[in-house]
Amino acid sequence: MIDYEGLKEELRKKEFDVDNFIDPKGGKPIDQKIKPLVIVFNYLDYKTAGSCQGHPNLAEESPWVTLSISSEQESYLESLLKIYNSRNNVKWILDKLAEDFWKIRVESKYTLGEMQEDIPNVAEFIYRGHLLDK
Repeated sequence: MIDYEGLKEELRKKEFDVDNFIDPKGGKPIDQKIKPLVIVFNYLDYKTAGSCQGHPNLAEESPWVTLSISSEQESYLESLLKIYNSRNNVKWILDKLAEDFWKIRVESKYTLGEMQEDIPNVAEFIYRGHLLDK
């Protein structure tokens, strides 16, 4: 299990306080249910640019995180997601939005509850994948 408090402390040293971050565009803090994935990505030096835990009755209700990442990071994340998706019911997708700008999200065929319950699982898998690869 991930020590999120330890990771948050490391991020504070890098001047990113995930618990007190306010989105400059929307003026809102990071949604609680997507926070594990935001913490992991930032700890692993995958720069996050926005996130949402998913909300019912919105055009896109699935959870997502936008990332500003290198092609090397994208390739590695894509390979991790391929393995994760082959082993798990809830499937995650990496969409290219622009050059070096991506969105990781859940396929929209699940209930919002199922999607949100899977956030810590995919966060753990990505985190462990990076630890094993070092």
